Amino acid sequence: NNAGRYSRGSNNMAVGWGALQGVNSVTDTVYNTVVGTSALYSLRHGDYNMSMGGQAAYYATNADCNVFLGYTAAYNLLSGSSNVFIGYQAGFNETDVDNKLIIANTSDDNLITGDFITKEVNISGSLYVEDDIITSGSLDVSGSFSLNVTTAATAYTASADDSFIHC
Repeated sequence: NNAGRYSRGSNNMAVGWGALQGVNSVTDTVYNTVVGTSALYSLRHGDYNMSMGGQAAYYATNADCNVFLGYTAAYNLLSGSSNVFIGYQAGFNETDVDNKLIIANTSDDNLITGDFITKEVNISGSLYVEDDIITSGSLDVSGSFSLNVTTAATAYTASADDSFIHC
């Protein structure tokens, strides 16, 4: 089935035709878990990756500490470390990135993106919170919003045009 065909190293697991194949070169990889036809197909140097889904991270030649879940997730990635791509074609067009989060269901429709270094998360669309939002810093809102503040003594509804301090 060609899984791990040219791979050398230890503690790797490859399931699926061409998974962790290493395209005509000797690879030195350890602790990779790869499931799916041609997943991490081109990997030559990389450790501690988890790739599940057909052709996930297909072109990655140098990758460490990544999680790729979904058919063709990170498909065009050449090099990257510490990324988490979840969903069908999540991060499909990324080529050289580190420390990124992408949750998507197509190559051009990211629902959630993030950066593990800057600790920023972006949500494309609306965010609904069932319980509390607690912040120790500022809360920046771009676009319209509504805010309902309720305490034992008062209730207040604010809009984007209001400024207030509530104690």
